[in-house]
Amino acid sequence: MSPHHHKAAVRRFQLVNLTDFDPPPSAKKARLSLQQPSSSGSSATGRLPGTLWPFFTRSTAKQNKSHYSAFCNACTLAGANVKVLGVSDSMKSHLQKCPHVSEAVHAWAKDWTKDSEPFVSEDAEDSGAMTPHQSALQRFMPLKDVAMSVIQQEEFHMLLLQGTVSGNLPFSWIDNEYIQAAFAIARPTAVLPSRRALSEKLLKKAVLVMSEKVEAGLATSKQGIYTLKTINITSSAKNGDKTYELVKQEIETIESVHKIPVIAVVSDAAGEAAKAQRLLILWRPDILTLDCFSHQFNLSVGDYLNKKKTDHRYIDVVSNAVDLASWWIRHSVPYGMLQERQLDVLGKTCALTLPVVTRWGSPYSAMKALVSNERCMLLLVLEKRDALRDSVGKKPGPRATADIDVGPLHRL
Repeated sequence: MSPHHHKAAVRRFQLVNLTDFDPPPSAKKARLSLQQPSSSGSSATGRLPGTLWPFFTRSTAKQNKSHYSAFCNACTLAGANVKVLGVSDSMKSHLQKCPHVSEAVHAWAKDWTKDSEPFVSEDAEDSGAMTPHQSALQRFMPLKDVAMSVIQQEEFHMLLLQGTVSGNLPFSWIDNEYIQAAFAIARPTAVLPSRRALSEKLLKKAVLVMSEKVEAGLATSKQGIYTLKTINITSSAKNGDKTYELVKQEIETIESVHKIPVIAVVSDAAGEAAKAQRLLILWRPDILTLDCFSHQFNLSVGDYLNKKKTDHRYIDVVSNAVDLASWWIRHSVPYGMLQERQLDVLGKTCALTLPVVTRWGSPYSAMKALVSNERCMLLLVLEKRDALRDSVGKKPGPRATADIDVGPLHRL
């Protein structure tokens, strides 16, 4: 039981713009020529990024509650990877003493104010000789030739973890040879975590960070949905008394440690949960005890569609549809012919699926796929019925089985 449930926000990777950037021949003294950012490079607040930001690359994660980190472009080109707080004072101070920019930049930064004009290199004869401006949240540096700092590497790994979880991907995707080859082209110096590191070390670290955020959010009464605790009861008794004790312990912890009053408890309607609710009412009659609405709705639909109770024709329709989908899926040759017909008719392939009892949305997805393939199936049966029959059995003995196998085809 928990009064809250957390849904993690996921950041997006920032785009890399390398099309027009021509790196200097030497990284020891990077003379950066910069243009005034255009309106397209404005921030989400409508303000221009400012004339200091073209010298820096902004991090994707905030260094504190209000500001991002800023990585000096010139230092990164020289392999130093220096990070400062992304505010004017910090960036100005760094440029005044950065060993990887010219003296002209030092002098410009020393006199810089918020009203200062963008820095223009003395070597630039016209605006065309200047490097393109940096659009908001985009890098124009040759990143593939620059090694990541330790902080950037950690941030990169955490983004990979967040993308894995939010995309519902298996942790093994990171070990796929094609994925690794793609990253090698995009950023050869990037070090990818292994499947084990992603699923263990990084995941545990993310859980710890999130737990700290939850504690901070609860301490400041910040509105949100949080997961306080998950309990593994695999080896425990599944009965009402045990469930009640676990719920009681969590309520006491929430109210005594986090100082948050518990006003309601939601559970499914299984026997042990129902008994736990009754015991909870006796202990704390001031707490509402509710059944999970989605579970109740699912049970109600199940009762309505129960053939023994209502004799609803939906059961026969779905049964026939499942038989039809199963026939195509179990026979590889007809299924391959169907996929070829899909390309001709639909311009793409559309996989058939079967309903899964524990996934409530799967019957709808399975029926939707069948409806989408109706025209393809009809055309294929009309054009190649004999070929379809022969593909499921040619020997005299199993011919009766083959006739049964093609039974779903006669329903088309």
